[in-house]
Amino acid sequence: MALPPETKFAPQTELDESLTQFNNERYVFDVFLLNERSAYRIPAAVISDLTIVDDINSIFPSGRMVIQNHNNALESRYEMSRQEITDGTATWSNFNFNTTGKDLLVIQIRPAFMGGKHQTHLPPEIWNINYIFEIYDTDEIHSIEDQFTKYKIFHLRHYREQMLDELNITWSTAQIERAQTYDEVIKNGAVNPSSLSDLDRGIKTGTAIKDLLQIVYNFNVNFSDDWDAGAGSVFYSSPASSQAIDDLEYLLDLHVSDTTIKDYCILRLERDDKFSLLPIQEHFSRCNSGNKERQVPGNFTIDIFTMGDNIDGNLPGNSSNFYTKRLKARKSNALNYDAAFTSDNFVGMTNFSFLNVSVEDSMHELVTTPVHTSEIGNKTFTIRMKDHNIGKIRSDFQKSYIDKMFGDKPQNLIPTNSIKEKNRAISNVFTCDAPIAREKIGAPSVMYKALMYGTGINFTLQGSLARKAARFVSIMNLGTAPDTGFQDILQGEWFITRIVHSFIGNKYYNDITAAKPYSYKKIN
Repeated sequence: MALPPETKFAPQTELDESLTQFNNERYVFDVFLLNERSAYRIPAAVISDLTIVDDINSIFPSGRMVIQNHNNALESRYEMSRQEITDGTATWSNFNFNTTGKDLLVIQIRPAFMGGKHQTHLPPEIWNINYIFEIYDTDEIHSIEDQFTKYKIFHLRHYREQMLDELNITWSTAQIERAQTYDEVIKNGAVNPSSLSDLDRGIKTGTAIKDLLQIVYNFNVNFSDDWDAGAGSVFYSSPASSQAIDDLEYLLDLHVSDTTIKDYCILRLERDDKFSLLPIQEHFSRCNSGNKERQVPGNFTIDIFTMGDNIDGNLPGNSSNFYTKRLKARKSNALNYDAAFTSDNFVGMTNFSFLNVSVEDSMHELVTTPVHTSEIGNKTFTIRMKDHNIGKIRSDFQKSYIDKMFGDKPQNLIPTNSIKEKNRAISNVFTCDAPIAREKIGAPSVMYKALMYGTGINFTLQGSLARKAARFVSIMNLGTAPDTGFQDILQGEWFITRIVHSFIGNKYYNDITAAKPYSYKKIN
């Protein structure tokens, strides 16, 4: 499959017909239907609902679009020029679906400014949404009572994900020329590579993932500079019955970070069309500046949301610059950021849903996880407890994530009790795979669950294109609030696990789900 022509149909200037208003703000908003035989710009006026989902549990964004399609206008639109009217050569012009089995939806959205004087201040990799989706399924809804009501629904999958889902490739880590084991063995002439064990001829899992993506996309793919190579090696050949997505998921199931404390890594296709593979602990490292003397946001903190009213008379007005250390959100007068902000530059939260970790998850998932391994070749059976007991897991979680956050000795929120500490509640896991597999299914898996199943928040507010998953937002209370443990958890930096961009009529919303695995200080 040839790669979709990303730029061929992309308007290079702000055309009048592409300008749309959402929430009384101007956007360049272009949506194209595209296949090898037809191309059609969908007017914004007929789009009832466009939803784009960004989730850290998915490598790629996904989406759904609902358009008004009365009388099947999309398939039966009629266009003619003045010349065609004059000479009588006007013909029907329509978009032909499924003529090649590859119908694409190209979406391009960015803020628009009159005169463009602010354009240089909005980096496209942050503020632009440029996605190429494949329409993998469609639905239609019609009304029996109203003959003018008919909608067409497109279910959207990123075209790169669709390629992984479709392609069956012949691929093996043995084909990678950069395999260090092979290079060293051949150079030294010590052992023929074909005589090595699978473990000895393996390559780093991160290198294997990168090479697999290069083969699938015919090397038309880019990667971030901070790509994680992985802690272990793998020797793998794609089974005949596997699609490329199966191969990728297998490698990801083995991959843990090349760090002192082994960690889950998040594989994502970023806005700049580069793949990134980054440990979760590195995300937390970039939440703040790392300067304990002057606490300022890091480059992974992308927004601040405020709550409460200026009612105590001690806070600056809504249009004033303020230092957040002056905000008395808690009686302890705790620091958040030692930096000046203008409060009316940030969107206020009016309401939210807040949940703590459930008892079921706490007692069945966030517990000691002994790793049982059976090596048939060596006829040995091992149970690994030292690095996978709940006490060690909580300690590693604290060091990897929480110690990087600001606060009065911030503490992780993994629940503990005597049943867990005495290992009376455990979750046994078993593997016959190579040692690399044993790393992932134990402590790193529990740490990831502690993040995903732990304290969570969900809220909806006015949309911003710059918001995305795998980044942090800060929540602050500008008014008075009781000095309670709830405030120590609620206020602070939240890790976005899922965000939905919704364009409904002339409104644009973000629905944000985020996790916060720590409290500002220890909660008694």
